[in-house]
Amino acid sequence: MSQPHKLHYSACDVSEDIAVVRLHSREQDLIGSASEAHRSSFRPDIQGLRAIAILLVVGYHMRLPGFRGGFIGVDVFFVLSGYLITSILVNEMRHSGRIQLGRFYARRARRLLPAAVVTIFGTIALSSLLSPIEQFATSRTATATAAYVSNIWFMAKAADYFAPENEANPLLHTWSLGVEEQFYLIWPVIILAGLHGTTSRRRLLFFVTGLLAISFAGCIWLTHTHQPWAFFSSPTRAWQFGIGGLASLVSTVDRSWRTRALGWLGLVMTLGAAALISEKTMFPGTAAALPALGTAMILISGLCPGGWLRRGLSLGALQRLGQVSYSWYLWHWPVFATAAALWRSMPLWGRLLCALSSLGLATVTYVVVENPIRVNSYLVRRTRLSLALAGLLTLFAIAAAVFSSTSALRVMAASPQKEFAQAALDHTLAATSGCVTGFLDATPRECTFGISTSGHIVVLFGDSHAAQWFPAMEQIANQRGWRLVTFLKGSCPAARVHVFNPRLRQTESQCDTWRESVLQKIVALHPDLVVIANATGYVRGGARSDGYSQLSAEQWKTGMQSMLASLDKAGIATVLLRDTPRPGFNVPICLARAARHSWYSEKNCVLERSAVIDDNVQQAEITAATGLPHIGLLDLTDLFCNSETCPPLNNHVVVFRDSNHLTVQFARILAPVLSQRLRQEFVFW
Repeated sequence: MSQPHKLHYSACDVSEDIAVVRLHSREQDLIGSASEAHRSSFRPDIQGLRAIAILLVVGYHMRLPGFRGGFIGVDVFFVLSGYLITSILVNEMRHSGRIQLGRFYARRARRLLPAAVVTIFGTIALSSLLSPIEQFATSRTATATAAYVSNIWFMAKAADYFAPENEANPLLHTWSLGVEEQFYLIWPVIILAGLHGTTSRRRLLFFVTGLLAISFAGCIWLTHTHQPWAFFSSPTRAWQFGIGGLASLVSTVDRSWRTRALGWLGLVMTLGAAALISEKTMFPGTAAALPALGTAMILISGLCPGGWLRRGLSLGALQRLGQVSYSWYLWHWPVFATAAALWRSMPLWGRLLCALSSLGLATVTYVVVENPIRVNSYLVRRTRLSLALAGLLTLFAIAAAVFSSTSALRVMAASPQKEFAQAALDHTLAATSGCVTGFLDATPRECTFGISTSGHIVVLFGDSHAAQWFPAMEQIANQRGWRLVTFLKGSCPAARVHVFNPRLRQTESQCDTWRESVLQKIVALHPDLVVIANATGYVRGGARSDGYSQLSAEQWKTGMQSMLASLDKAGIATVLLRDTPRPGFNVPICLARAARHSWYSEKNCVLERSAVIDDNVQQAEITAATGLPHIGLLDLTDLFCNSETCPPLNNHVVVFRDSNHLTVQFARILAPVLSQRLRQEFVFW
């Protein structure tokens, strides 16, 4: 998969280890009465809800029409988990007066860990079909997954522009497992605290409501300020579990039409969220409340016997899918991600094949591993043995991940993999020295290189496609005696345009603030020359468009013209570099695959010129610069492409470090030509 279409905003099936939960037969405010009537009954509607949730997630990754927001399956699963776990804990407290934490964690371990470990082993094996670079990245993530902290792992990387792309990671979906396990760790303590010294369900309800409100407020705030933290972190997802918990506390067997209508309304809300929410939606935030509340409403309505909704959710096909939903969730993304890596333009039938293949793996896992261990009577009676087995499985998974990463590193240390790995992992010196402003920062970082005392000042200004020219510009500055000043920000072009950031799922206001501050600084500095470079991926329909591509060529022209006019008016000589070719896939990883596996052709890595060069954007920039006497344009495309292709290797040097940035080594090779052409255009030195 490519972007968080890429990002996957996926979720885990958190199916409870018991399908029988105690349901309250009447509205009572007390938990402690031993004589109170209870009713144990199977909830087929819950099993059906699991099936709907996993179908939403898989449909989203298949890119089916109507499933663009299918990633909200995470909300359905989280609410289900909160409902079931709260019901179990409260009923245990109600019957025995205490919660046996050891038995609770042992049940969770038997339920979730064996299938997860099998999937980790399987995913590591699948990664061996790819490049050693991918195998190494997958193995590192597998370690975090085995420790149930992969959500923290991805949260740390999501806001880092220069981190390896998360979207293609075959274990990306395990972030939700981390959230789940962290919830299981703390939720019993919360239930105990809410019931401390009392058996009043009302007090627990108020206690959970207060925590829910705090979590929801934090989720909304972080969604608008640090979206990856809101998306991946447990505290900002806790309110969804809390909604499920509240639903279990207020549940009542009401046979009125209002209760049944509540369920239908909840179903409309949940499915409507899957159809209406998209990757452009600020998520989770308030948008996540729609599927979460909808799921809670279905759960409350499901207590009412009969009714068409409950009958529909009880259909045999949904029951069978619900049974294997957890294992299907575990397997579906590794299969999709691996297939997408090897088959970049996968058609619908290919995605359908992935879905069915992962369902087959899930069925085998459920029958052979998941269910037998979950209900094993020997383990059920022995809490300590279950916990010991959980610890042992965790160690095995971590050991396998470490062994795999070590093996990958050994292969990467020898040529030609060494060169490909260096290309894939290199960043510009400006980035590693902290001179590129991050996503959520609006403060310009002004860095000086070259000859700091020189009277000739040259400014490098733009996004990461300006930063990729830094090695060449620094080399020229040292040779020519310039003072090189950099103003760089990831995913923020110099053109006056509003940029939608698909990683943050919002239009990045910090970019606009940063740009205007930089322009003021440049005018005050009044350098001899400003060199500007930008990615063309912000423009729709351009070469290798992606999630950033939200602007028209006309908007790009207008924004570029406005910015260039400001510099021209100040009398500052400016050169605009045409953007470099945009492959749209990770070039060194592609080359590494071809070198590793004879069945993977290097032809897969060849760039067709017509597919990676955007002439429309160039024409917009030419028009923007027309009539501005201090502005010049420089086209270096001939250094990358011939008349038909743009080779990924140039004199055995890897040209790109990822899907669209130059390697440091190749940028330095281009320094003499860039210097010569700048001299032809601007001869101040």
